Amino acid sequence: MRTTQKNINLDHLRAISALLVFFSHVFQIFWLPIFGMDTWPHNVVHIISESAVLVFFVLSGYVISTSLSKNINRNGGRLKISEYCVNRISRIYPPFLFSILIASLVFTIVKLFGLPGSAWTLATSQDIYHAREYITLNISELLTALVLYKGLLEINGPLWSLYIEVKMYLFAGLATVIFFTGINSVYKFLFLCILLIFIKMTFPLLEHLYYPIWWFIGVLFYITENYFSKVGSLVCFLVTLLLLAFINNERIYSTIFQLIIICSLFATALVYRLPENRTLINISSFSYTLYVSHFPLLLLAYSMFSFCIQLIGQSLVVRAIFSLLATYLILILARRFAVYVEDVAFFQRNVSLIIRKVLA
Repeated sequence: MRTTQKNINLDHLRAISALLVFFSHVFQIFWLPIFGMDTWPHNVVHIISESAVLVFFVLSGYVISTSLSKNINRNGGRLKISEYCVNRISRIYPPFLFSILIASLVFTIVKLFGLPGSAWTLATSQDIYHAREYITLNISELLTALVLYKGLLEINGPLWSLYIEVKMYLFAGLATVIFFTGINSVYKFLFLCILLIFIKMTFPLLEHLYYPIWWFIGVLFYITENYFSKVGSLVCFLVTLLLLAFINNERIYSTIFQLIIICSLFATALVYRLPENRTLINISSFSYTLYVSHFPLLLLAYSMFSFCIQLIGQSLVVRAIFSLLATYLILILARRFAVYVEDVAFFQRNVSLIIRKVLA
């Protein structure tokens, strides 16, 4: 597939966002315990991490819109639902299943060797904060995680954003079905009612729409890029700003700041030819695997650090060594396994084959 400059720029943005989330969790697990909550390091890292996650939502909305458009164009102006489902499953599930395996292994190791986080707290005597008190996992969490609902959030907190994204994939697919499958008006109305009910059930409170709106900003970027004038783009931006400010009025100024910065970065990535960075391109190739698997591995590293501290005493040097070593090893692990679990073309072929055999 031909890689465009726009795709390269978005890959840069994806890689930087993944690294920011990863490093913020390294800080949260290893260094926030000695700085404490509501300190300036905590506030700075929090706003950086949150902004990086918001970039992921915008990227996802844009990429899914592009994928749906290509699907429709390839299939004579109509959405091929099976193709859309196969593409999403092939992209989401293999790295996600890998993250479940990692979480299960971490839990097993901690329990098997009686490390901190199993029978006693994960925190050290020096800690004034801890990301998790215990490393827990149960069957019900695994089952809910497998259907991409809300499981494993204790042992793998970053998955919360993935679960929201998957819901947005479903909403986007259902919305596209209404307008691009050639169904009659009665069925369109029926599907529209189902979509609205589904949205209401999934996001019952207004504040629950905060992150979906960020995802929709990515959709707006695609729409304005291909169909709207500059005036239309400005109107969409202002309407989105009002919605976000209304939903998150307690943090209106930080929300406005984030919206301006993130939209500026995204617009720059779409419009301008930026220098290619091979390191960022490489990191982008395993960014999803890194995102969904790093948190339980960091908890395991901190459990080992806590165990060592009990033997040798408190030491900032040992804390630094463990945090740097964990950072390096997790990056290497994500890069090595992403070659297999992010081989989307391989999984597309095999998922399609399995579906054809089941339906035959």
